Amino acid sequence: MTLTEAHDEALKYQHKKDFRKNNYSAYSWGHRNNVIDIICSHMIPIRKSWTVESATAEALKYQYKNDFRKSSCDAYTYCHRKNIIDSACSHMKSGYTDLTIDKVTQEALKYKTKKEFENGSPREYFYSHGKNIINDICSHMESGRGKWNLLLTHEEALKYTRKVDFQNAPNGAYGYAQNKGILDEVCSHMVTGYGFWTLALAQKEAIKYESRKDFERNSCGAYCFAYRNGYLDEICNHMVDRAKTDNNVIYIWKAVGLGQWNDKDIYKIGKTSARLGEERIHFVANEAKIEADVIIISKVTCKASDLETKILRFGDNINLTGFNGATDFRAFSKKELEEAIEIIAPYIVKDIAIDKS
Repeated sequence: MTLTEAHDEALKYQHKKDFRKNNYSAYSWGHRNNVIDIICSHMIPIRKSWTVESATAEALKYQYKNDFRKSSCDAYTYCHRKNIIDSACSHMKSGYTDLTIDKVTQEALKYKTKKEFENGSPREYFYSHGKNIINDICSHMESGRGKWNLLLTHEEALKYTRKVDFQNAPNGAYGYAQNKGILDEVCSHMVTGYGFWTLALAQKEAIKYESRKDFERNSCGAYCFAYRNGYLDEICNHMVDRAKTDNNVIYIWKAVGLGQWNDKDIYKIGKTSARLGEERIHFVANEAKIEADVIIISKVTCKASDLETKILRFGDNINLTGFNGATDFRAFSKKELEEAIEIIAPYIVKDIAIDKS
């Protein structure tokens, strides 16, 4: 895509939100190339100063939280920051209206193991957890408890050199070992996630990819090793998107459609750039085929990655896999979510508007 093509496409819309909704690829191109303000200069900004009364009145226009967030994101974010989101949305319907116990029961019958069910139909899987019917509708599946014992689990674990490969195997051995408290014992021969990689190996791996996005998606272990050890810029200097993020925005969004985990809602924690707005959020949500209910997205005075690391220590790691960004989902109680937001609060740049129109 060229600047002229992107500008011609943008001219079809009066508001950025309509541009993003109807032609996300052109909108995303504008953000990535830092020309979004140029090609959207003719558009009418949608901004308003909200009060508790006006935001509550705005919420009454919608039946679902997701529609509220999509159509009036500023009012939605205001309600979250003022901690009135539950009362403002109390009249709204659940986002699970398309799912029923009968539907998820029929979906579960397609799978032989819970792991296959989770990977193949995550919405139905987490809905079942939230309704506390997971064991009932999975009663036909192979049970790790009945099939595995210490000896068999140890023999199975010896087939793998990394925990992540053992965990992703759809046979239940990993879950059995975890439940029985023998995971460290049967995995003692495995290399650790970071010990497996060296600078030379990570650099050799990075050469395979033209963009950081592809590097992260296809070789997450090498990418994370390089990121945590400060090698990422060095080994990615051949890539086309080496300036992908300015690391100055932190966000948390609720994964609408994944249900609950241990009676806790599931959230995605991440970092991005002020110039990219919500692009990263939409990308991951599209990859996961779920809706993003944005709780907070703020420009901060410190490295957003430092805040991200602290927040990822909260809640329960649901060990989600299968798409880019899956490892940064956590199940938070209401108190844990409040504590996560409290970590961010002192670093928020005041009066900086992240463009979400």
